[in-house]
Amino acid sequence: MTGVPRGGKLGRSALLGRLLSAAREPAPTQSKHLPVSISSSGDRDAAAALAARDPRLLRRAEPMLEAARMGRADVVALLLELGVDVDIWDRTELRGLQAAVMGGSLDVVRLLVEHGASIDRPTKHYGGAMGFAAHFRRRDVAAFLAPM
Repeated sequence: MTGVPRGGKLGRSALLGRLLSAAREPAPTQSKHLPVSISSSGDRDAAAALAARDPRLLRRAEPMLEAARMGRADVVALLLELGVDVDIWDRTELRGLQAAVMGGSLDVVRLLVEHGASIDRPTKHYGGAMGFAAHFRRRDVAAFLAPM
């Protein structure tokens, strides 16, 4: 993704700004990456103000899926706080929980489960979170989810 500092990590505010800005743009048809033109500003108050001005932003799956895939528990928590549905999905019915499993983020998996994410709900083409854990060999995630 263009615009990411050489260290590979964006601050919470910059990432949230990118994610919320991406939600305003049409989803890319072929690229899984956020558009280059996305603003890199934003904090909790700015995100809340933006969501208040355009509540449709909270119904776009891309910000949650990207934050979950990147293992950004801080951004996922903020999105949940702003009112994004814990089980929001994209057109393939991929949810944040499955994205977090793909990305190998046990912290995000725990956070989403604590907020009531559906563990067993499959996507259109693949299984639920346990199926993703098996496929991506996320044994720590599978051990966490197994008793549920």
